Amino acid sequence: MRRWLWCFCLGSILGVWPIHAQSTRLDQLIADHPEEAEYYFLRGREFLLREGNFPAAIADFSSAIERDSWHFEAYLFRAIAYFESGEKDIAKQDALKARLIKEEDARLNAILGIIFMHERDYYRAADFFTRQIQLDPENSQAYANRAWALLMLPSYSEMALRDYEEALKKNPHNVSVFYNQTEPLIFLERYEEAEESLSQAIHLQPSNSRFYFKRALIRLRMKDYERALADNLQVLRLMDQDEIPMIIATLVNITDIYLRLEKWDLVIHYSDLALELSLNESYPAYVNRGLALVGLWSSSPDLDERSREELENEIVRMFDLALQKGFPSAIYLERRIPDAIKNRHQVDDSSF
Repeated sequence: MRRWLWCFCLGSILGVWPIHAQSTRLDQLIADHPEEAEYYFLRGREFLLREGNFPAAIADFSSAIERDSWHFEAYLFRAIAYFESGEKDIAKQDALKARLIKEEDARLNAILGIIFMHERDYYRAADFFTRQIQLDPENSQAYANRAWALLMLPSYSEMALRDYEEALKKNPHNVSVFYNQTEPLIFLERYEEAEESLSQAIHLQPSNSRFYFKRALIRLRMKDYERALADNLQVLRLMDQDEIPMIIATLVNITDIYLRLEKWDLVIHYSDLALELSLNESYPAYVNRGLALVGLWSSSPDLDERSREELENEIVRMFDLALQKGFPSAIYLERRIPDAIKNRHQVDDSSF
């Protein structure tokens, strides 16, 4: 949510007002005219938009409001600064005060919509985004905002899609819309359209690993395993080392694909990589490694007795570790173990 607010609110405001390096000049103007509210506001806006210095911005907006209690822009921008600094309730108070001064402002209604999204009051958020559209009907992001709210409401997926379509009419290069509209498409099981939407997003931002990651998940649902695998491998090529959680998730996705292709050795290889990166904490990796071992056991009838027993013990150990690390269903794992192993090792769902 926080990152999203930066993307929309601050980005759109920056588009409205060019920001110049003028801190020194504003410091002098404030020194020369200490009662002039506008100079405090301008410096606060620069602290917020150029530097991301929320405390300094809030202090200057507050000084502007002390000198002019009807300064709409100071309340509006202070609401953004408070929201971004984590003071959501104070941000809401400021936004509502700004609304008392001037309701007919698209930015204000967008900010109120975001605040109510944070509060999970999705109906009210959608109302504010509708007002944003009324006040700024050519703004692509306004339609995307309302789609975002509608997605959180039951039975509104089709309406959300219509808003996304309108957003793309207003701005055919709005990459976030191509990405986000996949959610209602997936919900409606329109996988081919979701895949195409992500392909458009990738065309616009070919180095964005998250787009490939999500397209891989969609292709997995479509049982297009080879192309899903290609997307996951592209994710690994694009990601930085500081994105470890997503790398682990991608490795697990790769093991899911190889499980379906019954390539047991590759499942084990990528599961081991996921476990190494997660410091042996990834329960999906334990589950998939165990399932691959079951596949090896089933496809290797000529194993000698000792090797077979070691393999069976390792299967039980993998599933036991998966449960220890948080896998929620012992019954599911128990059902994946062949009867011959369960009988020989006296395994049931209470054994783990």
